[in-house]
Amino acid sequence: MPKARRTDYSLVVVEAEMGRMQQTLAKLQGEVARLLRLQERNRERRPGEAPKTLQEALEEAERQYLLEVGQECGWSRTRMARVLKLDRKSLYRRMHKYGLAEAHPVSAGPPPRKVSRPTRGARGRRRS
Repeated sequence: MPKARRTDYSLVVVEAEMGRMQQTLAKLQGEVARLLRLQERNRERRPGEAPKTLQEALEEAERQYLLEVGQECGWSRTRMARVLKLDRKSLYRRMHKYGLAEAHPVSAGPPPRKVSRPTRGARGRRRS
């Protein structure tokens, strides 16, 4: 294989990796901006109001993040779980914890289909 082709291939790989790194950087910058906004809100609390505990601040951030992801995914639980890299049951549990499941119910969709199955006789063979 000529040396120039290896270099061209390496450039393609490096450019693809750079693109992924730029996307990750953009996500991180958005996350930092969101955390700075949360920090600013926490500073603006009323005089005499007790400061939030770390647990309360984390729960508020988690609830806000679930709201953002839910809106981006159109409240599709499957897509939300995939984006958050969570099991759907874990996502449901967290949504119930923050009262988001009741606020954004899953659409009922079509009723389940009934499947007719042949009955079995006494010895387990199918009847015709």
